[in-house]
Amino acid sequence: MKSAFLPCTREIEIAPGIVYRPVRSWHAGNLAGERLREEGGDRSGCVFNVGAREVTNPPYTATHRLYWSKERPDATISAFLSYPGGMGACQEYFWEAYIGDEPERFTGDNAEVEMESAIARSLVASLPFEGTEAHSG
Repeated sequence: MKSAFLPCTREIEIAPGIVYRPVRSWHAGNLAGERLREEGGDRSGCVFNVGAREVTNPPYTATHRLYWSKERPDATISAFLSYPGGMGACQEYFWEAYIGDEPERFTGDNAEVEMESAIARSLVASLPFEGTEAHSG
């Protein structure tokens, strides 16, 4: 299996010590773009043949990212930017982030900023205080 991250990308810092990288995903069309027919036993988002032509379904998301704290890289938050009618029954672009138990959806002109602020707060809250385990914020 290839790296989870898109090649030729780098970590982008959104807050002190909080970073993200774009992730290879079936729903963003990355696997089809790499002309894969299967990834890890799954054919979702991969190319398939119709007659002699390689085809695929349209992508559901524009990008997929994984966010984490450099101090605690094992705690991650996944987020994606969906097309209208893509990953949910929503007829506008939206960001969705898995912050906590339920996904949170962000829409509008400030959606990315609002989402990244919520992600940064959540990841910072999961960091341990000196001499303790994790705290909540």
